[in-house]
Amino acid sequence: MSKKVVYTVKEVAELFNVSTAAIYDAEREGKLKAIRRIGPMRFPAKEIEGMLNIRPDEPTEKERRLEKENRKLQEEVMNLRARLNRVVQTACGELYEELGR
Repeated sequence: MSKKVVYTVKEVAELFNVSTAAIYDAEREGKLKAIRRIGPMRFPAKEIEGMLNIRPDEPTEKERRLEKENRKLQEEVMNLRARLNRVVQTACGELYEELGR
């Protein structure tokens, strides 16, 4: 998880897998403590992460899933580059033979 200081209503809703309306309701009922200043409502990261039992230095499940997908895609790119190099080498070899005749 990133070193966030505050979360937006939308981010908190995503973390708890609920609607933004549910977050506004929870704040109004005193279940969540919001920072109210000029501008949109924010929630202290320490409180939200504490409720979710998340340590800021550990990646979330979503981040772990994205990292795994990223590694898989990087491996696929490397395989495609290797295949492309073989195709180019074959084509160049055939062209060289054709021109040499």
